[in-house]
Amino acid sequence: MYHTRTLPANLKARKWQQATSHNSSKSSLLSDSEVLSAKYTPPQPTTKDTVETPLSITTNNNLKAICLVNPKPLRKQVDRYIFILKALQNPPPETLLLRNVTPSEYTAALAFTSDRKDYPQRAKVTYFPNVQELYIMTASDIHELPIAEVLAAITEYLQAIGHHRGRAVFAQGQTNTSMLCGTTTVILDFRLAVRTEDEEDADNVVALWVGECGFSSDYNTMLCKLQNVVEHRPDVDLIFIVSIEAPPWKSPEEGSDVAKILRSQPLLQPLEFLPKRTPTPDFTPIISQNFIWLTVEEVSYHVFLRGPNGVFELSPKDSECAAHGRLVPDVEMDDINQLFQEGAKRLKSFMCTLLEKGNADGSDADRTTTLQRLRTNEATLLCDWGWVAKRLYQASRDTAYKRYEHWHSNNPAKRKNNNQSYEPSESSSHMQRAVKKQKAKVSKKPKGRGKGKDQAPIA
Repeated sequence: MYHTRTLPANLKARKWQQATSHNSSKSSLLSDSEVLSAKYTPPQPTTKDTVETPLSITTNNNLKAICLVNPKPLRKQVDRYIFILKALQNPPPETLLLRNVTPSEYTAALAFTSDRKDYPQRAKVTYFPNVQELYIMTASDIHELPIAEVLAAITEYLQAIGHHRGRAVFAQGQTNTSMLCGTTTVILDFRLAVRTEDEEDADNVVALWVGECGFSSDYNTMLCKLQNVVEHRPDVDLIFIVSIEAPPWKSPEEGSDVAKILRSQPLLQPLEFLPKRTPTPDFTPIISQNFIWLTVEEVSYHVFLRGPNGVFELSPKDSECAAHGRLVPDVEMDDINQLFQEGAKRLKSFMCTLLEKGNADGSDADRTTTLQRLRTNEATLLCDWGWVAKRLYQASRDTAYKRYEHWHSNNPAKRKNNNQSYEPSESSSHMQRAVKKQKAKVSKKPKGRGKGKDQAPIA
């Protein structure tokens, strides 16, 4: 069993402040001017030295806060659902905070987007039911790439040791996968799952590795999220965090010289908009039309292995079971390589143990053949960090362009309404019926479920 994870003084966990009132009668929909000028009070440090479940999160990017009215008429409730669905489908470049979102609304919105292929969810979400806050973040290229590179490395390693899908034991790296932790569902950026049977049964899945990459959320937020996972899943053996540090960003102010020039032009293509590429990765601010569209100050990696005593020691210093490396501005990843390699050895050993004990699917001959192959084949899990840095450089350029593209396509002058409300049209009547159906399903759940004060966040 895992015990409480302790942190040193300079990484003491934060006590997350409640950023909204529970008195919905005093809530009101924020106007555009209030949204643009919204200020968010960051979490304050606490004297406790244990990682606590966050009540809210901080973000590296600009935050737009919208407080949803808690209406009584059914039509207004449907409008709230549709507003949330539209935000999930077309998230802004800045992190969007929706307050007063009930657990049933969040569950219904995610169920609706997952059930309909013609309405894909294009956003990353983190929901805190205890304060009813829903954070909607754009799944940017710069956020996805570090996870994709870890996935590629672990896939190559599994192939090198002779692992084949559908055999006695099956291991697979997965991205953006939901996992049950206690009574809550957590959506992880990365999970290395080992399945002991071919059947699609979650009970047969062991999550050996879990990881998070933060561009819209900070290091401590990700640490708290993974700590919550580890507390409920004693099978986790390795956790990693990729932290992309960027200063707060805000799109061009409407009416400014930059906005006037760019609005007067048709949408520029990437080659027209982005500055010229440099031969080697240059993470200086990406500037176009005298405006900074993206700045990456540092990209760091943090890897922690379960210690011999069954505890994750989340130390800021490198040790036998903890490593910290930097990819940007300089590549310093030797210690990270060592811990990833050790984690890979443990993965192989775990798979062999399952086969030896017969806790795997297939015939005895199949298990024996797989076991011999795993023992014979030697491989090392490696990442070409120089190549990763080059790809991250391109991803940062792509992210900057998508910020511009989103801003340019959302011209306030072309909107009928320049506020944060949404009035459904006749063409959305099918969506209203679907939302009502989802809400009816959710309302059948036992009262009080998912509303306890001590409930962990659904992320």
